[in-house]
Amino acid sequence: MEKWFIISLVIAILIGVFAISNGEVVSVNLFFTSIQISQAIVIFISALLGAVIVAIFETVRIWKLKRQVKDVIKKLSQKEIENNSLLEIIKSKEKEIQVLINKNKEDGFEVSTDQTTQYSTISEAKQDNKDEN
Repeated sequence: MEKWFIISLVIAILIGVFAISNGEVVSVNLFFTSIQISQAIVIFISALLGAVIVAIFETVRIWKLKRQVKDVIKKLSQKEIENNSLLEIIKSKEKEIQVLINKNKEDGFEVSTDQTTQYSTISEAKQDNKDEN
C-alpha cells in the first residue's frame, strides 16, 4: 500500500510540474463548442479523470474479490460440516468394530487389531481361527 502511495505521489508531482510549465491558453473543442482554457487545467482535468476511471475499475475488482472470498468461506463452512459428519461416521464405525471385537473375545476368539484389518468379514476371521486350531 505504501509503495503505491509513494508512486502515486511522484506521478502527481510530475503531472503538476508538467502542467505548470505548460500554462498557455489553448482552444479545446468539445463536440459542438470550442472554449479557451489554460493548458494546465486541461492536464489536471485529464489526470483527474484518469484517476477516477482507475479508481472505478479498482473498486469493481475489489468488490469481485470480496464476493469470491465470501463464496470460498461459504464452501469452506460446508466442507467443515461435511468433515465433521464424516468424523462422526468414523467414530461410530470404530465403536462398531470395538463391539464386534469384544463380542468375538466373549465367544472365545482372539482378534488382534492387526487381524481386524486383515479380514474383510468376521466369518473369514473365524474360519482362519478354526484352521489354526
